[in-house]
Amino acid sequence: MDRTTLKTLSQKALSYSLALTLATCPIAGSSQVLAAPAAPASSYAETAHVQAPVKYQINARLDETTMRIQGSESVTYRNLSKDTLQEIVFHTFADANRSTATQTSMFERNNEEIRKENPQKKPEDFLGGIDIRSASVNGQSAEFTNSNQTLTVHLKQGLKPGESVTVQIGFDVKLPYGMQRLSYYKDIVNGAHWFPAASVYNESKHQWDKAPYSKTFETDYYDISDFEVHLNVPDSYQILMPGTLTTQEAAGEPGRKRLTR
Repeated sequence: MDRTTLKTLSQKALSYSLALTLATCPIAGSSQVLAAPAAPASSYAETAHVQAPVKYQINARLDETTMRIQGSESVTYRNLSKDTLQEIVFHTFADANRSTATQTSMFERNNEEIRKENPQKKPEDFLGGIDIRSASVNGQSAEFTNSNQTLTVHLKQGLKPGESVTVQIGFDVKLPYGMQRLSYYKDIVNGAHWFPAASVYNESKHQWDKAPYSKTFETDYYDISDFEVHLNVPDSYQILMPGTLTTQEAAGEPGRKRLTR
């Protein structure tokens, strides 16, 4: 399979590979954690034999009292291009919630109504964002910038074609109140774009995709990726998320559980 086909399949099958919804009360008709249906079987069947160029290992914890997600991820990126890369770029679309000017416009009317219903909420409660605590490359501290919804991690040594590198990132996400792709309201937490996601490198243009999240329609796309995710949440929370989930008690934290995908 060539890179063009690989990219097309990734756009169709994996745009929401780690979007999730958390409910603070049991979902009607359910007594267990639910997993949303995965992408169409045909897409996975066609790509199953392809080694994913990006692999994620993510550990995250939801603090339900402050509505923040504290997380760390280890991302192994394989250079499929013919160029030597000097940096690895990630989308930080959670930063679209830094300002109403960059938040998705389709939810403006809903948020106006929510503000009227909740006059105690301040304007900043409807905003959020992602802070990058740290970045390292193959275990060594690395320089990085996070600007305009783009995290750029600089490599001390160029990544040649066919080579792989592992980037470790520590991050904190503030969830906005109201309605957005990433938000919380009443008993629901929506979790799209909550972690730094590896951008796509355009070999023909010799550049990374650094476009910010669109205010009006879906524009994000990614390379095919493998995920291993560990999410720590309160025991009472129900989760809907692509893939198969397993659950166990969170060690040393009564009343919480650890979900693995």
